Amino acid sequence: MKIKTTKYLNLIILFLLVQYTCGQKKSNYAKYSRSISKKIYLNNDTILYYSKKLEQSKDSCIIYNEINFEAKAKYLEGDYKTAEQKSLQVLEDLQKTKKNCLIVTKSNALNRLFWIYKNKKQYNEAYQTAIKRKKVIRGFGRNHILSDINTISAEINLAIIKDILGFHEVSRAVYKRAIESLPETYQKLIEKKYYTNTEEAKYFMLRNQSAFLNLLGESYLNYHKSFDSTDLDSASFYFKKAYDIAKQFDPKHENTETLFQLREANVLVARGEYEKSLEVINKYSKNQKKFNTSQNINSLKAICFHNLNNSDSALVYAKKYLKNYRSKEINKRKLITIYDILANQYHIKQKLDSAFKYSELTLNEIKILEKNKNSVNKTHFLYNKKNIEDLNKKILEKERFDYQKLIGFIIIFTLLIIVFFVRKSKKITTHLSKVEKFDQQKVNPTAKKEYNINIEIEDAILQGLKDLKNSSNFLKSDFNIKILADELNTNTTYISYVINKKFQKSFKEYLTEIRIEYLINKLEKEKDHKKYTIKFLGEQIGYTNASAFTRAFKKYKGITPSEFIKNLG
Repeated sequence: MKIKTTKYLNLIILFLLVQYTCGQKKSNYAKYSRSISKKIYLNNDTILYYSKKLEQSKDSCIIYNEINFEAKAKYLEGDYKTAEQKSLQVLEDLQKTKKNCLIVTKSNALNRLFWIYKNKKQYNEAYQTAIKRKKVIRGFGRNHILSDINTISAEINLAIIKDILGFHEVSRAVYKRAIESLPETYQKLIEKKYYTNTEEAKYFMLRNQSAFLNLLGESYLNYHKSFDSTDLDSASFYFKKAYDIAKQFDPKHENTETLFQLREANVLVARGEYEKSLEVINKYSKNQKKFNTSQNINSLKAICFHNLNNSDSALVYAKKYLKNYRSKEINKRKLITIYDILANQYHIKQKLDSAFKYSELTLNEIKILEKNKNSVNKTHFLYNKKNIEDLNKKILEKERFDYQKLIGFIIIFTLLIIVFFVRKSKKITTHLSKVEKFDQQKVNPTAKKEYNINIEIEDAILQGLKDLKNSSNFLKSDFNIKILADELNTNTTYISYVINKKFQKSFKEYLTEIRIEYLINKLEKEKDHKKYTIKFLGEQIGYTNASAFTRAFKKYKGITPSEFIKNLG
């Protein structure tokens, strides 16, 4: 009997030891998982070290969490292909799971995919991924401990895409709401004992607040109205708030001050304060390799030197940027700017082959960028351009067919008129030839090339047009689009595109309008102008021929200059 008792006692002790050991292992896995979460922004080697520890677990939640962490590490290295594969693997394997911890893992995998697609400028895929993530989060249930924080994160994902598409006010409102809601959200996580201590919760809350504030600052910086100091003041304000919060991180991030100062350097560039920007850049260039800021610094220096007319230095840093550029880099807007700088600098140096090469590269990158934007525009309701096309393919085909029939009818009708009247007289023939030429232009317009240019170039051109109206250059008889392009340091194609997009006019129509409006203003405010001859009035706004001036005025106002002056009394 004593032997049996001893045997059972030994079995109980063994069972307790096994339970204790397993419990310790689970505890260790949880500890490793938290270690990764806390150090995930600091060191990839650390992430991978703890990931390997998690591989030994037999718990599916921990195993798939480990794959997510590996995807994160690869993402931070810039290896988007591997990061995407690992994230997709998680989603494929967990397609039908109903286990809460694995639903959280799916949400994290979708978040990783969102950032991969967004950074690769695959905006449609990023948008669709964010929508999928929201659906997954709904599976958490209202009382799930991580429901609120995941919902905030998913809303931020969508706001980023809205920002890119031009809905800046909507996006900024989401960022601000998210920042305000974080303290309460993290307090709930503390109360529900998700975090082991308040310091850990505080770290994650501050990290997210700082990230969202930087998103807000970048929204004001990247999409500010030309030379609008209010937007740039807002960008600086939110960057500073993000920096002040980041200084409270524990453990501290070594690159906090450098990243903040480089954001400020970008703001100074947007303000046109290039020398000040260079001072900041040079001061915070020492640790560029350590903090991975080399490319940011190269691009900023190229922009500053270009605008300070230091051609040699602009070329040096632009080439340096291209030499170190890797296709996995996320900032295509910087690449476009660098190509444009090289095109302009080679144009100045009269190296036309190189200028043409980089001009073509600029346009190609712009087309890719806009194509990616348009792909997401066509799949959801967010973007509402003035001239948005009907997304229904059948309707588009029908409209095309109807248009072609109309064109065919106009051509046949025009030819019949020509055949009928061609024999009348030379005068009529000449006149009808002009009509035919005009009609043919209407019928078969030259295919309009759609140039999509980035917002900085577009804003600079719009500001240039605004400045033009405040000058007297456009009143000169020899003023034309090429002169304006040279003044704005751009090309005629961009100017034509922006004027057409913004005002639905050709450059010639736009120039006629501002000239005549200038004259009308003079006639209404200065009585002496009413006494001048029509020829003299035309010459005042660049017309060397009184008849041409009268025709232009009547086409614009519907009455002749003489009639307009008479109506003024």
